[in-house]
Amino acid sequence: MAIDISIIIVSYNVREYLRNCLESIIRYSSPLTVEIIVVDNHSADGSLEMVQREFPSVKLIANDENFGFARANNQGMGEGEGRYVLLLNPDTLLWEDTLSVTHDYMEKHLEVGCVGIKTYTASGSIFPNGSSFPASWKVITKFLMAKQVLPNRWIREHFSRSVGRLFSYYANREVEREVDMVGGFFMFVRREVIDTVGLMDENYFLEIEDSDWCMRMKRAGWKVKYIPYASFTHLIGKSIDRYRFSKSSFLNEFTNTMRFYRKFYKSVDLLGLKITILAGILFQVFFTLVSTPIVGWERNQTGEKMSAFSEMMKRVLSV
Repeated sequence: MAIDISIIIVSYNVREYLRNCLESIIRYSSPLTVEIIVVDNHSADGSLEMVQREFPSVKLIANDENFGFARANNQGMGEGEGRYVLLLNPDTLLWEDTLSVTHDYMEKHLEVGCVGIKTYTASGSIFPNGSSFPASWKVITKFLMAKQVLPNRWIREHFSRSVGRLFSYYANREVEREVDMVGGFFMFVRREVIDTVGLMDENYFLEIEDSDWCMRMKRAGWKVKYIPYASFTHLIGKSIDRYRFSKSSFLNEFTNTMRFYRKFYKSVDLLGLKITILAGILFQVFFTLVSTPIVGWERNQTGEKMSAFSEMMKRVLSV
């Protein structure tokens, strides 16, 4: 029997989320024919045993170490046989028509190579999806904490068409639009795209690999779209603390942004990015030292931030 969709889930120590995710897929996959492939990056929480025991129809790839997001997804895609591939995070829940509506859209829009859909958080708010590629100006706004400072709702109401093209956070979430990239937590990709541009770049362990893949798609002539017609839940509010600083995430994001620039842009653009990162780090060092005595929740992260800033400066200056 022909397989409509190969669903690839990369899992790492998220047993309960993974169980709920698999249950939602099985419950809502009909009438499509799907295969589910779980690639486990050496979990130690019993995830493997749970999948083997409770979901015997799921194809399971058990890695003996954490290979990261891109490489693990590539393993799954290498095993998949579907006409479409869905990269899906384990901390997600599909809705009744998530797969059918997304599949039908792709069937009718042959020029579209990849789509992302409307994404709800654990709290029921809509999470922004569909953004522009990594850029120096985005680095600036991140270091200046523009999202925390600017009047988000007012910008979304008055400037969503222009600003939303640059920042998914300010885009109108109810309008279909062409975008540079969609988040790797839900990427619905046409098989022909993979045959054309290849798999994900495994040089990215985590972060920016979705932007890299979408860049290659667009350069090959495929469109990348955000569509609001299908929805699902990404339990972001449950699985991570979006407001807590993470040294590993910080280093991954900006190191991989430099890798992205080195791969796709001119050397002068990379130099500009490096200068921007260094300037941003200096600003953040000053801000952290000044605000820590005032903002209590940051106090216990000052050391972690300073360590991350120091390491990032070394990386900028060494490559």
